[in-house]
Amino acid sequence: MNRCWAKFVFSRIGIKLAETHNKGFRWQHEAVIALANTDKLGQELTLEDAQEWYRGRDVYPQQSPAHDDVIVTFQGFPLGLAKRINSD
Repeated sequence: MNRCWAKFVFSRIGIKLAETHNKGFRWQHEAVIALANTDKLGQELTLEDAQEWYRGRDVYPQQSPAHDDVIVTFQGFPLGLAKRINSD
């Protein structure tokens, strides 16, 4: 068994949760997708909005997000992080 493990090289074990920057920290997309609890910060998208999201376009859901930073979801599955744009 020890001979088998000697053939594997692990360069990175685990996932990066966040990076620091000048105003605090920024969540990593991979961590959000893997560990997200969308009950509080989830923003459900329609099929059309989810398609636009994956195309990299801005999405304007019919129901405005309750928080400034949200986890956008489609059919309950997290897609990524989004920031609300204030359009007063």
